[in-house]
Amino acid sequence: WNIYAYINLYDAFKLYAIAARRLIHETGKIESVMDGKMLWSRMRRMIFPGFIGF
Repeated sequence: WNIYAYINLYDAFKLYAIAARRLIHETGKIESVMDGKMLWSRMRRMIFPGFIGF
């Protein structure tokens, strides 16, 4: 049972949720999260407090 795999998965979901929320706020459209390229470009440069740290 590897707890670190779950910690990384938690951080990945958190990153996705933060980026999706920011994207919806910027565009005003919920459908914008379906654009993977736009969402990925937001996620690439994000810094957020993860479970283990930055």
